[in-house]
Amino acid sequence: MANNPKRDTTIPITFEKEGLAASQIRGQLIIYATEMFAHQQRTHLFQLLICGEKARFICWDHAGAIVSNSFNYTKEPQLLAEFFWRHNHMSEEDKGWDPTARLVRKADEGVFKESIDTFRETARRKLPNIDDTFHGNYPVYEMSAGDDECNMRLLVRRPIFKSTSALGRATRGYVAVSKEDRAVLFLKDTWRVNHPLLKTESEVYRLLESYGVPHVPRMICGGDVKGSNGKGQTTRCLDWMMMQTLPVGYAMLRVHVHHRIVQRLAYPIESAKDSKEYMTAFYDVLVIERAHETEHKILHRDISLGNVMLGDEVDENEKESAIGQLGDWDHASALTPGETYEHQKFRSGTWAFMSIATLRDNTKAHEIVDDLESVFWTLLYGALHRFEN
Repeated sequence: MANNPKRDTTIPITFEKEGLAASQIRGQLIIYATEMFAHQQRTHLFQLLICGEKARFICWDHAGAIVSNSFNYTKEPQLLAEFFWRHNHMSEEDKGWDPTARLVRKADEGVFKESIDTFRETARRKLPNIDDTFHGNYPVYEMSAGDDECNMRLLVRRPIFKSTSALGRATRGYVAVSKEDRAVLFLKDTWRVNHPLLKTESEVYRLLESYGVPHVPRMICGGDVKGSNGKGQTTRCLDWMMMQTLPVGYAMLRVHVHHRIVQRLAYPIESAKDSKEYMTAFYDVLVIERAHETEHKILHRDISLGNVMLGDEVDENEKESAIGQLGDWDHASALTPGETYEHQKFRSGTWAFMSIATLRDNTKAHEIVDDLESVFWTLLYGALHRFEN
C-alpha cells in the first residue's frame, strides 16, 4: 500500500497476489536476478514469468523491477512472439550487458592466474577469500575503470565480496590485475546513489588527498562508468515510473549510477597480528577524525568493522609496519562553504555500529560525534571477538 498526500488515500499494489505460493515465486525471481547480477557484468536484465496460461515481462536494474500486466499468451500469442523478436534484434548493451566488461582469451586468463599466484606467495599477509578468486563458475573479464584523465584496463574473476541484494548499491569487490604492468590491485564496483547533495566516492578520495589527510587508501583512478553513448550508466526504473499515471508517494525509488574505483590492496582489521597492531589501526582512524574540524570537513558516516583496514607502510630504513586505514567513503558527506550539517540528513551506516543518538532519531543530522561513537563501538566489538578477555 502507498500513501497519496493529495487525496490522503491508500493505493493497493494490485499485481502482487497474497499467499505463500505467490510469495515464494517472487522470492525465486529475486534470487535469480541477484545471482545473474552477481555472476555476470550487467546493467539490467529481462525475465519472462510464465504461470499456467498467464505470462509477465520483468525488467530489473539496481533500483527496482518494472513488471508488465499479466496476459494470457494462449489468447494473445503475438505479445510473446513480439517480445522474443524484439529481444533478438536488440544490441547486447540494450539486452543489459555492460559494454565496458568483456570476456577474455585464454592467454589473459593465464596472465591473471600467474599474477595472483605470485601475489599470494609474496604477500606479507593472507588476504581472506583470495582463493575464491579462481572459482571455476566465474569467467575472467577485462573491465575498464577511471575517468577522462585516468583510465585502466583490469582483469577480474570472482569478487572477494559481493552484495546479497540485487537492488541498491550492489557493491562488488575484486582482486584485480592491471593489464599494463600486472600489478595486483583492488577494484570496487558499485552503483552509487545519484543526489546533488552527495559527492561521488572518487570525488571524496580526491578531496581527502588534496587536504593531505593520512591513513586513507590511495585511489589510483576512479569515476562513473560510461556506456557506448559516452553517458554514465544509470538505472531506469524511476524514469519509467515518472511516465506513468501513478500517484505521488506510490513508491520510493532512487537513481543509481555505476561507479568504479581502483586502489592498492588493503587487509581487513581481523588480520591484525596482535592487540598492539589492532589498537594502532584504530588510533590511525582517530587521526582522520581528529582532522575533521580543522581540515577536511568530511564525515565518513559508515564506520564499521568492514571499513577499518590495515595497510603496509615502509619507513626510511625500508622496514615495513602496519598502518590503519579507513576505506569505503561512499556514504560520506563533504561539506562545502555555506553548508551546515542540516544539509546532510540522509541516514546511512551499519546498524550495529551507529551512534545511539542517530538510532533514536532518524531525522538527526550526522555529526562528528556520531562518527567518533561508531569508532568506539567498532573497536569494542572487534576486540571482544578477536582477543581473549
